[in-house]
Amino acid sequence: MQFWQKTFFESRAFINAGDWNKALIYSGNALESAEIILQNQPTQMNAERYLQTAIDFALVLRNSRRPADLIAMYSLVADRMQPVGGSAERLQPLKDVLFEPLERVNEWVHQWHQMNELRSSPLH
Repeated sequence: MQFWQKTFFESRAFINAGDWNKALIYSGNALESAEIILQNQPTQMNAERYLQTAIDFALVLRNSRRPADLIAMYSLVADRMQPVGGSAERLQPLKDVLFEPLERVNEWVHQWHQMNELRSSPLH
């Protein structure tokens, strides 16, 4: 869990800096860690962690402009989410990040990260 947390937040830092190559390394490690956690403890919390990590990885993968089979990635995540309720509705954010125009995805993710930062900051 500590390794996932470290790699996830390092990846986010590189995403925010626009360093897609470094973010790719960290987000890939975070995704693999989240998958191991989910397989060992298939809880809703671990499923959400895995799905969020997969969304970040998809974002990084697309922005790094590396060739990738996006359909295979979606299928893999859907398969891993199956035991914990991987419905099409639940997987829609991942589908959007993988298949919508990249400019739209980047704007959406930027706004979403800003909203999350506001929620986690003090109210005074």
